[in-house]
Amino acid sequence: MKIILRTALLLPLFIPTSVIADTASALANAPSITAQELYAAQNKGLSLYGSKEYQEASPHLMLAAQHGLKNAQATLGLMHLTGNGVDRSAQLGIGWLGVAADGKAGSRIKKTYKDAIESIPNEYRPQFDKIVNAFVSRYGTKAHGVRCEGYKPVGTNVKQYRCHFSDSRYGDQI
Repeated sequence: MKIILRTALLLPLFIPTSVIADTASALANAPSITAQELYAAQNKGLSLYGSKEYQEASPHLMLAAQHGLKNAQATLGLMHLTGNGVDRSAQLGIGWLGVAADGKAGSRIKKTYKDAIESIPNEYRPQFDKIVNAFVSRYGTKAHGVRCEGYKPVGTNVKQYRCHFSDSRYGDQI
């Protein structure tokens, strides 16, 4: 995994600001969406990703990731680092992994981000820190009023995440 991350991260080190601007513009002009629709998009994207249908998974994960859902953000980050279904981009990969790992995130997400960021040579880390900060301010939990927490459903030891939307723009609070 570290070899894949290291290879992906040593690709071109400057992300065009137009990429972030285009993503931000698409989000600003997006129609309103409910929390239920966001979860449905994330679940569909994760299911397609698990079936290795990466290109089909990408738009579903992007929708959920842009609205603060951490599993979608982390998966989209990995997709960009490996080039599965999307253009390979170390900057976008680290940006999405960084916002996913920000705040309350699962240990697996935090470890994946830590491994990825540690594989970047020290002289390039400030550039990647700026990218992560930009993603956190635009797509992080505070930007969308999303608070995610881990829990284990009764009868299982598998940790799952539930996100709460405190902002009325999502309509239904789940």
